[in-house]
Amino acid sequence: MQSASAACAFSRKPDDGTTDAVTRAAGATDQYSILPMPGHFTAAATYDSTVDITPQAPRVLVIGLDPYRVPGPWEPKPVADAIEAGMVRFAEHGVGAESCLFGLDGSDDVEMVIAAALCARPWECVVIGGGVRKPDDQLELFERVVNLVRRHAPGAAIAFNATPSDTFDAAIRWIDIPG
Repeated sequence: MQSASAACAFSRKPDDGTTDAVTRAAGATDQYSILPMPGHFTAAATYDSTVDITPQAPRVLVIGLDPYRVPGPWEPKPVADAIEAGMVRFAEHGVGAESCLFGLDGSDDVEMVIAAALCARPWECVVIGGGVRKPDDQLELFERVVNLVRRHAPGAAIAFNATPSDTFDAAIRWIDIPG
């Protein structure tokens, strides 16, 4: 498992077009606008949780698409509701979990959002959502996400869900649950 004091390094591109390297210890605060909401990491405040789903220190990070920021003519609310229901299952079983949701609408630096979430604390398991890996045209995105997990959370198991409702089932294949 990754040490709590392990440093996490990633780069960002400031508005002036240059690139600067940022290194921060897991759990440290930084100057970015990526702020954890209860149970969620997201780069925009369009997806919010009203349920406290982190009864214990988070052990599982769920990486997926923010349904409100995926382009196309579709209704995001049912998917958002399914994500929320899937995350609630962790709390029901006493497992701390957080989600890292990012948009495909061009509003996120996807690698920065994911790296910040991975660096926030040590993770026992990282679940990569089906929306990230299923469409064939997103193969490159899926590869980038897997390699970010490998780089920033090398001690974490990697799991895959098929739907938001089976996210807990994917994680418990790799972690012990209380009780």
